[in-house]
Amino acid sequence: MANYEETSSNFTHDVFLISSPNGNSKTFTDYIYQALLDSKITTVRYSDKDITTTTMEKCRISMVVLCENYAYSTQCLDELVKIIDSYDTKRKEVCVIFYKVEPSDVWFQKNCYERGLNLIEHEKSLGRDSERVKGWRLALSRIRDLGGQHCKEDKYESGYIKKIVKDTYAKLPPPPVPTEVKHPIGLDSRFEQLKSLLDIESNNPVCMLGIYGEAGIGKTTLVSYLYNKIRHQFEVASFLTNIREKSNNNNIIDLKDLQRTLLYETVKETQTVMETTFEGHSQIKDKLKHKRVLLILDDVNSIEQLKALAGGFDWFGYGSRIIITTRVESELDKHHVTIRKYKMEELNSCESLELFCWHAFNMSKPIDNYADICNNVVSYSKGFPRALKALGSNLKGMKMISQFPMIKSSRTPSPIDKISKHMLPHKGRERDRKARNQTESQRLSVSWLLEIFH
Repeated sequence: MANYEETSSNFTHDVFLISSPNGNSKTFTDYIYQALLDSKITTVRYSDKDITTTTMEKCRISMVVLCENYAYSTQCLDELVKIIDSYDTKRKEVCVIFYKVEPSDVWFQKNCYERGLNLIEHEKSLGRDSERVKGWRLALSRIRDLGGQHCKEDKYESGYIKKIVKDTYAKLPPPPVPTEVKHPIGLDSRFEQLKSLLDIESNNPVCMLGIYGEAGIGKTTLVSYLYNKIRHQFEVASFLTNIREKSNNNNIIDLKDLQRTLLYETVKETQTVMETTFEGHSQIKDKLKHKRVLLILDDVNSIEQLKALAGGFDWFGYGSRIIITTRVESELDKHHVTIRKYKMEELNSCESLELFCWHAFNMSKPIDNYADICNNVVSYSKGFPRALKALGSNLKGMKMISQFPMIKSSRTPSPIDKISKHMLPHKGRERDRKARNQTESQRLSVSWLLEIFH
């Protein structure tokens, strides 16, 4: 698992698609290519310009369309040798499609595959015992170990293509969640702590971990960071955000919507019908009990939400990890299963100053002569990342900070709730402020600080 996680970040595309450029499979391959793109599966074709061996190595899956003309192309045969070698040495996924050709003709080089190889041997003056020809024949024989889909009739091509796309999607790791972590201050050390608690490298039974702490302390940022780093190690994954807001006081309709979202994100279930959340329990358990699942339940504030989305260890397959963030530690204790806990601590003074400076000055340290002011601003934030980011972003540059000479280190820090009043409860307000013009943003910043440091 660890090796796969390490190499997966090097991939630039999902699928490397290769077929004979002059074969009878060209139109069929065109349809596959477009269907993969339509399903948001990033794909490059061997016929595309600037495609190199490095490009193939940067793709998670190699998809080979074998047709009657494939063995007539030395380039295609050479690529097949590389694909089989990558499968053997790096365990890269290979998807094989036999298009209007018998698999046994490929495996044993009979009929059109025998004729193609014989023609190449003659035209290229290659002997049957040459190393290059031996490599081609061995690669074609090895196809037998990989299975594949046999597409025989034109009238069923759309069905074949749908199945190809579905099977390909199932082989890809869960997609990342969008995150704006440009400066992961303090995240790496906390990630290592969580990784140890979760025992991710093992295939132990299901583990639930609850991360608790005040609003704005960075719980969502941390689990987003964690999710993107470990998602490759799971069959399926789901990241359910803002559950407290979306469940609307545990409204049954809202909880059922969250259950449907969980099923869609993990198994692409689109026709889910449930009259009650109890039916949702059964469907989640039925679909996920044999899969290694990574599930993030973000901002939970009620045991009813936990019961609806992760009611028991037996809902998920061996090795699954369920991670919960909450402001209310006591809700974790109400679950009938044991939940490990992790208290989210504030950033220390050094981490806080660095995070603030990145957002205020685009550098890790204060500008000369502003260290005292920066340290005092940081002390008011109490180590809350969201407050530090908002203060830094709205005090962007030396000119803005110079407007606050009244901020002296001798002043008694204001309570954290003054910062919270402006910045912590409303995640959307920071996005709204970014859309305003600079002058309006600066006026807002001034009013904030005048009240915060009053």
